[in-house]
Amino acid sequence: MHENVQQLLDDAKLLKVKSEKYMEGRIDAIHEVMEIWNRNTYGGTKQSNKEPRQPISELIELQESEVRPAAMFLDEPAEILLDKIVEEFGEVMDAAGEYLSTGDGTHLAEEIVDLQMSCETALAKIRPDVHERRAIRKSVIVKNTNRGYYGETKKS
Repeated sequence: MHENVQQLLDDAKLLKVKSEKYMEGRIDAIHEVMEIWNRNTYGGTKQSNKEPRQPISELIELQESEVRPAAMFLDEPAEILLDKIVEEFGEVMDAAGEYLSTGDGTHLAEEIVDLQMSCETALAKIRPDVHERRAIRKSVIVKNTNRGYYGETKKS
């Protein structure tokens, strides 16, 4: 009986750690959505006398569709997560062939999102701090903006 109780306690501790990792990302996402809402609603100011520009339902939908790590796999070794990226890339290529022959991009879109999620999970493994991951994303966006990838070149 003692071993069963210890196993339950160990499982509870593991569940607590995994749920904390998950919630950390969710709370950060909520803050990001609120920042976007403020920026889109009041043009970056907190003046409530301005007319809202984007319904809150669109922001909730944006938050629900975010790319986020699969918390249940964060305890896996990085090599396994990197192998998963390669596997998902193969599935993207298979779906791309299907798309090129049928013209239906539904399966391809789903596989691309699977690949994004796998990449996000591996990124969270090697950079667990959500703020550090956000800073890395911003840095890449600035780099790509400077290269003109998003239309206009913007030096910063």
